[in-house]
Amino acid sequence: MSLKGSDMRSFFAACFKWWWRSTLVVLCILGLWLFVFVSRTWPTAYPLKAERNSTLMYDRNGSLLREVHLEGGTSKRWIPLKDIPTWVQDAILTAEDRRFYYHFGADPLAIMRSAYYNCKVGRVLMGGSTISEQLIRLLMPDRPRTLKNKFIELLYSLRLSFNFSKAQILEAYLNRVYFGGQAYGLEAAAQLYFGCPARALSPAQGAFLSVLVRSPQELAPYKDINPALKLQRDLLLSMEKRGVLDKVDLKRALAEKITLAPLSERFAAPHFCDFIIAQNEQWPAQDAVRIDTTLDLKMQNYAENVLNYHLERLASHNVKNGSLVVLDIKSGDILAMVGSKNYFSLPDGQNNGCLTLRQPGSTLKPFTYALALQHGFTAASILPDLSYLDSMLKDAFVPENYDRRFHGPVRLRQALACSYNVPAVYALQKVGINSLLELLHNLGFTELNKSAQHYGLGLTLGSGEVNLLHLVNAYRALAREGNCQVVRFCQSYTDSRGEKHFWSAEEDTEQKVIPPEICTLIGDILADSIARSEAFGYHSALNLPFHCSVKTGTSKDYRDNWCIGYDDNYVVGVWTGNFDASAMRNVSGITGAAPIFRDVMKYVHQYRSRPSKISNTGKLNEAEPGLEKRWICAESGAAPGPYCYNKIQEYFLPNTFSYEVCQVHKLYCFSKTNRQPINPLSCSPSEYFTKVVPVYPPLYRAWMREHKMLIPPQWAIYRKVSSEERTKYAQSSDLNMKNGSELPKDKIIFPENGAVFRIDPFLKRQHQSVNLRATASAPNKKLTWKVDGQVFQVSSEPHVVSWPLREGVHRITLQTEDSKFPVDSITITVYP
Repeated sequence: MSLKGSDMRSFFAACFKWWWRSTLVVLCILGLWLFVFVSRTWPTAYPLKAERNSTLMYDRNGSLLREVHLEGGTSKRWIPLKDIPTWVQDAILTAEDRRFYYHFGADPLAIMRSAYYNCKVGRVLMGGSTISEQLIRLLMPDRPRTLKNKFIELLYSLRLSFNFSKAQILEAYLNRVYFGGQAYGLEAAAQLYFGCPARALSPAQGAFLSVLVRSPQELAPYKDINPALKLQRDLLLSMEKRGVLDKVDLKRALAEKITLAPLSERFAAPHFCDFIIAQNEQWPAQDAVRIDTTLDLKMQNYAENVLNYHLERLASHNVKNGSLVVLDIKSGDILAMVGSKNYFSLPDGQNNGCLTLRQPGSTLKPFTYALALQHGFTAASILPDLSYLDSMLKDAFVPENYDRRFHGPVRLRQALACSYNVPAVYALQKVGINSLLELLHNLGFTELNKSAQHYGLGLTLGSGEVNLLHLVNAYRALAREGNCQVVRFCQSYTDSRGEKHFWSAEEDTEQKVIPPEICTLIGDILADSIARSEAFGYHSALNLPFHCSVKTGTSKDYRDNWCIGYDDNYVVGVWTGNFDASAMRNVSGITGAAPIFRDVMKYVHQYRSRPSKISNTGKLNEAEPGLEKRWICAESGAAPGPYCYNKIQEYFLPNTFSYEVCQVHKLYCFSKTNRQPINPLSCSPSEYFTKVVPVYPPLYRAWMREHKMLIPPQWAIYRKVSSEERTKYAQSSDLNMKNGSELPKDKIIFPENGAVFRIDPFLKRQHQSVNLRATASAPNKKLTWKVDGQVFQVSSEPHVVSWPLREGVHRITLQTEDSKFPVDSITITVYP
């Protein structure tokens, strides 16, 4: 039986219709089975609410510093839906899911609309995800955006709608969605952008936050607020069209000006908070919901303002940045930490200068002198500040002294107070580089991880790199009588279980690294305004109206300025410079960092005060245990002789004062006729007058000549002479008798016998030499220098020759024209 054409078409149409319906039923059954199967993996009580809120950081007085999620630097606080204004909820629903209350987790109309629009424009510009689907994505953030996962999210969102109410879903969404600026959740966003809780948001502010959800990275209102404002206006008009906002509220919302809260108000002490976050893995507060830090926000704000004010003043000198730390001496609490001029400035505002490694300049000198005092030096010991001694520093930067002069013989007190460079290196050469490096390690400078040979004698001048926080804590050890202890940044923290834990600095092991009496003496020197006045002036920025031990420093090529000091309660450290290591212009520690230090120290000093070992004049109290007070000659550092006209008092460690009388100041005879030195044996007392003249040891004779100081011969020293002695002198033909018992000698005065030098591998050999220096017995005498038996050079006054360094042990001899044998010799060693 054959079918006609029309019947055939009807038959196939019926078959196709039956097949289509059957397929649809099978797909529905399969989809239902797949939905039931997938939903089995979904817990009936999925934790929509976050397991814990953000961690809140507070200062020591309860002021909020930052709200932060420690596991990602994100801010998150959960609030119930009833605390969110209805107009904010309506704004979110209008922007993201208008039929939220009318679908079961997926919106077919939205899907079809977005599919049609995207096909029309040829690319994906509109999404069809409901709030339920977006919440699923927030709960499972690591899933890749694929078609398969999109389908799974759709199924999960359907199951979500069966398990939870619309209110629960909306609450979870509003508390989890990202608003940009590391703010997760509406409460965090309201606090970040407007500085108010979510319950206080106006319709205009609510609409503004709602549009940020669409593209928080691109809108970023702190970069450019205008794109977000345009979308906010469109959203408000849509809300009025939907009937969720009346015309009066619309007019008011459109007229309201959107003003963002300054980032600094919600982001206080940013470098300090970042520092705590970085420490999180090293202390037991990973689950903390509240951290009560040691910071004093009032002190922090003052320090930030002072630093910014002075950096503006120094801008013309190419000083672009600075950092500051304030520590409590007793507890080690970090009270203020300013890491840069502006945390939010690009490209380097977020660099923390308190933790950045920089060359510390002269700020390590106090520790060199602390070692020297342990090795037999006293505050009255005489050290050389001579230009030709810098030849021992070929491997170090030797900046000129602040007053750009060399001062010859100086007491240790003067050398440290005035921050003279050559005396510090001379002291380090005596005590040993290894000893200083070991002391610095004990003080916490773990960043100095190279060998002593690598740093060389320049270590005391800042050839190593340290950070400001470690440097300030090392000065805190001086203030704590040599006890070194780690700093403290947290007073207590509350964990997720509500238990509060306290952290006391006393729980940390402290180490005695410097004897207390030496710390006291070093502190006295650093507080001595009179001793440092010769270099910095009496009324410098370091002269405060209360006791304050302070030291400045300047690094190589003037890239860093430092000023570190302490009173009875606080240690303050300041660094100024540039993060790109560019040099400053005409700025030293006394003019760059010191004024900042002065203003901050004067401010913190008023916080509290306790009895001091040192009076307001900067001098130790008379009854200080462990130290002895003695009279000395101010120029020789020895016990005063009968002709010492400048006598001062100095402090000594027990049994270190030498009663040897000053040999510098002596009474010399001068002819009344020509006012030249005269031997008292050669004339009667009526033919000469006497005068006290300071004459230093041979090492300083060239310096004395450079400064046109009188150097009378030893035979001109005044002494009582009898007539018999005068007659005997007149009859004698012995030159030694005529000119006294001591004549100037032909002698090598630098280097010393046994001196050690090192060749710098980074400098060209032709730039590495040592200055050999000698004294002659006669003004116009020529001296011949020999190295290892070979004639090197013949010198005349002032007998300074430059010898290129060569590896090995070398014997250097001095010979006169009328002598066949050396008159003096030394042995030196040069290491590669």
